[in-house]
Amino acid sequence: MDLLIVTSLISFLSGIGASILAAALYTAWQNRNLTKRYSKYKGRYTQCDLRGEPLNGKALWTEITNVDRGLLTVKGTDLGGLEWVSKILMNERFPGFGLGHYHYPASAESDWGLHTIIIVDEGTTILVQVQNMSGGRSNIYTLLWKKTTAGVSKA
Repeated sequence: MDLLIVTSLISFLSGIGASILAAALYTAWQNRNLTKRYSKYKGRYTQCDLRGEPLNGKALWTEITNVDRGLLTVKGTDLGGLEWVSKILMNERFPGFGLGHYHYPASAESDWGLHTIIIVDEGTTILVQVQNMSGGRSNIYTLLWKKTTAGVSKA
C-alpha cells in the first residue's frame, strides 16, 4: 500500500511540474512573439497635423525607444520644447490599437494625460489622440506621428 501512495504522489508531482514547465515555455514564446511583432515600430517619428504637415512648422519628434511584449516606451517633445514620456499598451484583441498615459518628468507641475493610438501603413503612420488631464482639464488633440527612421535614433 505504501508503494502505491508513493507512486501516486510521484506521478501527481510530475504532472504538476510538467504543467508548470509547459506554462512557462508558452509564456516565454508568447512574450517573444509580442516583442518581435511590436519592435518594428521602434524609431523616430515627426509629429504632424492631420494633413501630414509638421505641427506649426516645428520639428517636434516622438520616439518609440523600447518594446517589452506589447508595452511601448515612448518619449517626445511638445510645442514648448519640453520632453514628455509615455507608456502605451498595445491591445492584442484589436490589432494596431494602443492606450497609454504620458507625463512630463521635468515639469514643476503635475502635467499628464492619455494617449490613444492606431497604427496604420505598417507603422509608418500612427494616428494619435492626446487627452491632457492636468489640473482637471480634459483638452483633446489629434495628430499624426510619421516615421522618419528605421530604428531608434542615437540622439
